Amino acid sequence: MKGKFSIFLLLAFAVSSCFGGVEKRGSVKGYKSGTGRTGSAGRAFGIVATEGGSFRVGSLPAEWIRKNFSYRAILFTHAQKNRTITVDAFCKGSFDDAPLKVLTNQLLYNVTAQKQRMQKDLMLDGREALRTVVSGKVDGASVILDTVVLKMNECVFDFVYVSQPGDYEGGRFDFENFYRGFKYIRGPEID
Repeated sequence: MKGKFSIFLLLAFAVSSCFGGVEKRGSVKGYKSGTGRTGSAGRAFGIVATEGGSFRVGSLPAEWIRKNFSYRAILFTHAQKNRTITVDAFCKGSFDDAPLKVLTNQLLYNVTAQKQRMQKDLMLDGREALRTVVSGKVDGASVILDTVVLKMNECVFDFVYVSQPGDYEGGRFDFENFYRGFKYIRGPEID
């Protein structure tokens, strides 16, 4: 249990440092799980509510528990493993309109001894996104961060999966299902 608490604290530290302004500028207001099934596989999805809109994400298995979080982001922790998944959104003037690589680097700012394991472009809901996996240290502890950054309709969406190095593969599929379920539903009016 001590290790789980540590990774949770590391994630909170990383989120507050990397997403500087999530608590003030982030757009996320809430989350509703299991709000519908779609597609031929009948997969369940969750809905993330934002100021002025919402978006869909893939659902996570029952062992992923949503935790209360003081930042304007949604946080899930794994019940038995040292894994966390977060999602946030910044809309309108609350983010830098920078290229996806720059936005990704901002997420990884406080990760030291970084080693990039993978970086690739992908498409989510018809838009280009950037997935980056790095190993490194946060506050001296070894972690792997798997991030997906997407810009759409004056919003930036960040998906982040954090685990200990030996445990990364065990949660990778859940994270991929989560971000691949992304579908923009509605958002703030575009100026």
